[in-house]
Amino acid sequence: MERIAIPIWNNRVSPVLDTATQLVVFEAEDLSGPGVVTQLPAVSFAQRARLIKDLQVTTLLCGAVSRCLMDLLTRYGVTVHPWLTGDVNDILRAYRDGGLGSARFILPGCELGQRRRRGRGRMRGCGRRR
Repeated sequence: MERIAIPIWNNRVSPVLDTATQLVVFEAEDLSGPGVVTQLPAVSFAQRARLIKDLQVTTLLCGAVSRCLMDLLTRYGVTVHPWLTGDVNDILRAYRDGGLGSARFILPGCELGQRRRRGRGRMRGCGRRR
């Protein structure tokens, strides 16, 4: 069963997953339903990733995310679709219809940022040194 989660702020995708305070989780069969909102405490990346895993999230649709947190989530088997912006319902609809690549859902400046990050080592704070 697929469970889709989106970090939220004012009914929109939270700009930064690392500091988001709420996560809404949907069952893939009922994307039009209200979803279940969970509070995200201010904890380490490892604890945040574990919390998301414990909610049995399989797909995460989010805004900006640190490389460290994304790596941890991926290790837990969560498929992460980062660098998204927009209203939660619009993002869910786009995900369902295969339209997340639309320019209207991409955070401004992220295409440039993604190109710069390719080939670099891990960011500081991930528990590993370059």
